[in-house]
Amino acid sequence: MQHSQFFRVTGYGREPGHRDPDWATIEQVAAEGGRLPHASRHVAAPRPPLLLHGVPPTEAGRLAVETAEQARDGIGRRMRRDGRVLYAAVASYPLEWTVLESEKGRAEYFAWRERVLGYLKRWLGERLVSVVEHIDEPHPHVHAFIVPALTPSGQLDLSWHPGHVARERARRAGRTHADREKAYRQGLRDCLDRFHEAVSAPSGHARLGARRTRLRRREALAMTAAAGVLAEARSTANRLIREVEARATDAGLSEAAAAARDTMRALDAGFAEAAAMLLHHRTPSTRGNVAVLSGHSDIADARIPAPAELISGLGSADDGDIEVSAGVAKPEVDFDDDPEAEPANAKDSDDPDFDDISIDHDEDTGFDPP
Repeated sequence: MQHSQFFRVTGYGREPGHRDPDWATIEQVAAEGGRLPHASRHVAAPRPPLLLHGVPPTEAGRLAVETAEQARDGIGRRMRRDGRVLYAAVASYPLEWTVLESEKGRAEYFAWRERVLGYLKRWLGERLVSVVEHIDEPHPHVHAFIVPALTPSGQLDLSWHPGHVARERARRAGRTHADREKAYRQGLRDCLDRFHEAVSAPSGHARLGARRTRLRRREALAMTAAAGVLAEARSTANRLIREVEARATDAGLSEAAAAARDTMRALDAGFAEAAAMLLHHRTPSTRGNVAVLSGHSDIADARIPAPAELISGLGSADDGDIEVSAGVAKPEVDFDDDPEAEPANAKDSDDPDFDDISIDHDEDTGFDPP
């Protein structure tokens, strides 16, 4: 499986914004980056971070608070307590540290790490005040802390932020608000493209991971029903295995019974594989398994339902009923098809193998009125 890049940049203020969790502050994020005890409870065995560039994260936090206290807007207003002034970037390696045991695996990771550091330095310059490495969580990753400079008039200089730059360019061109927001998002995508070209592509990592696919309601319901059918099929196969093994004598199972049990085990594995295919929106073929399972339904007594009845509606890969893309974790109902429906996966996974993370930025200026 080809792994994909994970790169996120998020801004923080001295206090959390009204939609942010309590921990989303400069102090807490800097403490987590520095692995201070009170901010490391999510890690089973915290280890001190390796400082790759600049000052420790806690010092970056102090510099950000100092900058926030000095910042003003164009008419001299102070920055609000939740105004974002510390930007924290995370670049995560898509392979777990425990599998990087070979000399080649570690060398590839360290080469990736050096490309991350080089990219951040070229992009951010003096705004990049701290970079540390964490290897005490499953995926080794690099944290970078960015503190914007102040312009001569005391405003935050966001000329490094690709979304802000693109939106300002659209504003100066007299574009509509909607066009400015499209430009903002495109600026973020362009940033991720540049990160991929400079950092991820040399490691063979994909630019995009599995993305959410919006399915029609009929297709989403079909997926759900098929998953339920496969679960019942596995349950039936395992019940048949237990029925066979319960009839064993002191001499063990007969040759025929042992063969039937092994068949059921193979079928259970086949249904598990089919369920995994379904999870990734690839329609599995189960007709062969159903035929074999049906042929063995007489191993147990009549209280066991005929397995073929459980699977008859699942279909096969050549049915052409459900047209979806591969590599997606869960279906999502199309709101246009059913306005009252809720998405089956409202949020993408945070697993680096599955997410394509863009830069976060709050449009709010973060300044208090005088």
